[in-house]
Amino acid sequence: MTGWVRRLACAAGIAAVAAGLPSAGAWPAAAPAARAAAPLPAPGRFPWRLAGGSAGAAGLAVWPLVRRAGAPQPAGSLNGGLLGVSFAGRDDGWAVGFACVPDCSTGREDTLIMHWNGRRWSRQPSPDPSPIEGLMSVSAVSGTDAWAAGVYATDPGVFRTLILHWNGSAWSRVASPDPSPDHQAGLNVISQVTATSARNAWAVGYYCARFCQGDGEVDRTLILHWDGTRWSVARSPDPGRQFSVLAGVAARSAASAWAAGTYATAKGTTRPLILHWNGTRWAPAAITGPGQGTLNQTLNGITAASARNAWAVGYTCLPRCQNGVGPDRPLILRWNGTAWAPVPSPDPVARSSVLDAASAASAASAWAAGSLTTRTGHTVPLILRWNGRAWTRSPGLRHNADITLFSVAAIPTATDGRPAPAWAVGATCPPAPGCPQHPVILRWDGTSWTVTVG
Repeated sequence: MTGWVRRLACAAGIAAVAAGLPSAGAWPAAAPAARAAAPLPAPGRFPWRLAGGSAGAAGLAVWPLVRRAGAPQPAGSLNGGLLGVSFAGRDDGWAVGFACVPDCSTGREDTLIMHWNGRRWSRQPSPDPSPIEGLMSVSAVSGTDAWAAGVYATDPGVFRTLILHWNGSAWSRVASPDPSPDHQAGLNVISQVTATSARNAWAVGYYCARFCQGDGEVDRTLILHWDGTRWSVARSPDPGRQFSVLAGVAARSAASAWAAGTYATAKGTTRPLILHWNGTRWAPAAITGPGQGTLNQTLNGITAASARNAWAVGYTCLPRCQNGVGPDRPLILRWNGTAWAPVPSPDPVARSSVLDAASAASAASAWAAGSLTTRTGHTVPLILRWNGRAWTRSPGLRHNADITLFSVAAIPTATDGRPAPAWAVGATCPPAPGCPQHPVILRWDGTSWTVTVG
């Protein structure tokens, strides 16, 4: 299950409806406009397992999360998950996702936004335009300028883009295009957003162009641009016959940006897709190296440290993996200023290993995060670190939970010499009937990763 697929699937009601399957609960009549800020629970011990379902109409468009009603919610806890994280500074960070209301058996999800002020994480008021919505990404430019993006449902089976903006005082919704021509079953999905200034931001994802939620669904890349006044659709390449989707985006300036995702060839092979913005147009970037054109490969995230240093991560689907039998293995591609090519990456002994996100603080420091499924069926974090010479697996997390990570944020080294922190977010859930999931936040303190929320 790819990163953008898993992020959408994590917002379970959204994915279930989008896949044309029965939702986890009844369609609520209304949703509140915002909620009061409240601190998150203290770090806990909530083991979990995320269950996946069958594919949506396009095969890789959406996956429903199997949700089981049940277990009582621990006092003071919050059901839901975090899908994106970004920092404007060491003491100014945002994490976004979805919150189940009142729990993850009702079929209703609200937006979830949390803020780090240097001491603790607290939940912030956020707009909820419908009974089912979720935020999949956030990008913070400064203390008064940040974007969050995802999807919301207008009716069962109809999904629209959702973009929120932080002006230093409050989050508010900003109008965004929905290019799908199908107003009855159309999908318009934003997977990730990035911003470099108040006048330059990008949001990427995909939309359903034809046969929405039916046999032969055709999905196309979606790129939106913010020019300081409004969001508009930018022309983007679509190399795939049945689908071309974008999962990640990274911008260095108004004249340079990268987008990464996946497309399907005429023979049905799933191939990595990388697009580049040169200040004038988006164009496909060539990917060289062994396995290109023969292996099923998917890109879930992308990051750029400079014009000559960028990374894209995802996974390689080994033989039989599409039938749920064979394993997935981590995939890392590197841009050296001239070409994209795969580089060696740690390959833990596991049933399956997937990278969902990457974040570079500099040419000599970067993180990649995802999860792996052990041979015993448990899900544990997979965190890799680039030290300027090679990728290595970060020390294991001492925690009794099953954890899936969806996003990571690297913070540059401080001028005072303090260790450069990093953050990763995802979801976890307790070992109880129903496996109610909870947000989880991990922090790197320069020596080890610890759970700060979850």
